[in-house]
Amino acid sequence: MGIRSKIFLAFLLCFGLVGWLSLVLLQQRMEAEFAALERVDLVENMGRVLKVMDASVGALNSQTRDWAEWTDMYEYVQAAERQQAWAQRNLDGQALDTADLSFVDILDRQGHVVLAVRTPGEATNVRVGADVRRQLVQAMQVAAAPARCGLLPLSQGLALVCAGRISRSDRTGDFRGAVLMGRLVDVRRVSQWQEQTGLGLRLLGADALPVQLDWWKDALPEHRLGLRDMGVQVQAQRNLMYAALTDVSGQMAATLEVSAPRELFARTQALQARVVAQAVLSSLCVAVLLAAAVHWLLVRRLRTFKAQLQSLASDAAWSRRIRVPGKDELSVLASEVNLMLDMIEGQVRDLTAQSMTDTLTGLPNRRAFEMRLALEFGRARRQEHPLSLLVLDVDFFKRFNDRYGHPAGDEALRTVAEVLCAACSRAEDLAARIGGEEFSVLLPNTPMDGAVDIALRIERLLAAKVLPHADSEVADYLTVSIGIATIHVLDETPHALVERTDRALYAAKARGRNRYHCDVPSLPKLKEAA
Repeated sequence: MGIRSKIFLAFLLCFGLVGWLSLVLLQQRMEAEFAALERVDLVENMGRVLKVMDASVGALNSQTRDWAEWTDMYEYVQAAERQQAWAQRNLDGQALDTADLSFVDILDRQGHVVLAVRTPGEATNVRVGADVRRQLVQAMQVAAAPARCGLLPLSQGLALVCAGRISRSDRTGDFRGAVLMGRLVDVRRVSQWQEQTGLGLRLLGADALPVQLDWWKDALPEHRLGLRDMGVQVQAQRNLMYAALTDVSGQMAATLEVSAPRELFARTQALQARVVAQAVLSSLCVAVLLAAAVHWLLVRRLRTFKAQLQSLASDAAWSRRIRVPGKDELSVLASEVNLMLDMIEGQVRDLTAQSMTDTLTGLPNRRAFEMRLALEFGRARRQEHPLSLLVLDVDFFKRFNDRYGHPAGDEALRTVAEVLCAACSRAEDLAARIGGEEFSVLLPNTPMDGAVDIALRIERLLAAKVLPHADSEVADYLTVSIGIATIHVLDETPHALVERTDRALYAAKARGRNRYHCDVPSLPKLKEAA
């Protein structure tokens, strides 16, 4: 994995981790906020239902008061037997149906039913218990007593009822009884409430409350149907809300269940999904942009840096320098590397010179000679130019060392080196020490006769030095034997040319030393340069 991929992965992981932590914190915050909003929404929903039901109770209360504070009603209660005609005209089933009432009971001071009127249908057999009647009448005995309204469990189901003190229209007169009006809470009425609130609701039994509920104390507004506590059961798609409803006696009468879809929760989930998607996309985009910036500012330049270093190392071109544009840490690093390359170049140059130079004479050594010979041999074969080689050996050099000592011997070798350099006047000529007292002279683009001239020049220059050699058998001064050979078609390799030159040297030594000898093959030579 390259550095670009690693950086991109690191950015992606970092932004992913930061994004994940941010999303977790945001989700917790959003859940808390939306839970509070959902709580408010649930309380408002339940309050809306109770408000609609309370409005129905209020309307019934107003109607009850109108009927109770009616002088004709007051007189009817005083003499019911004499007022039967009035009752038949004003208190029949049609009057109840017009007033949207299910039943009306006219009660005397003891709670006995003076007149019971029912609408046809389910309300026909409605019977209000004697205990309830007496309790309501007792509550009405106090002057200016307010109407008592609420729910009342009946055999036909729940009913909304109101009981009002019967009095004259000006609210005067002794207590004569009460009017009890009721409306059955049937399917039609529940459907009306559902239409008004837009919520699903049911009236259950008093003991129908679920066990697992989250109760909110005093969460509901004041109302005339029960307590202010509210129970909540959260489901996957809906919220169920419960409230305990009491009857006109303050006893548990029913359980109100309201169901509402979790629209706020669904919006929360959708919002969270969008936030997550946007956060992931943003993190990915930022990671890509940062990775692109890092690639442009760092990785691309590092690759250039690497390519230059690889090219420099593979070519052993220590004279090259790393070039990185800019003025930052990478360019400073390139400068430091270039300083190291300066040191390496100098060391390589010194080591190369040491590896290619004879330390005693300063001439190129065998390695340098062989490399140059291979180069010139190939060039001569390609261009069909002559190439000559001289191999020299100092005569009786061991005796010289034995008589004059090794320091004198070293000095004698340096003198021979000076002579070879003086004899080779051209820049392309190469004089080398190839070992001990043996030297070679490579003469590019030089035929045999030119090589002989160089050999004669070497002999003259060395003789002029007059280095005494008392133990020599050929002269009283230091001399050399020289083998000469020129490239030939039979020389397939540089080694073949060297072998022929060595043979010429052995021949010169065999013929008495202090002379040169040429190895001349019988086959024709290559074309000489003009």
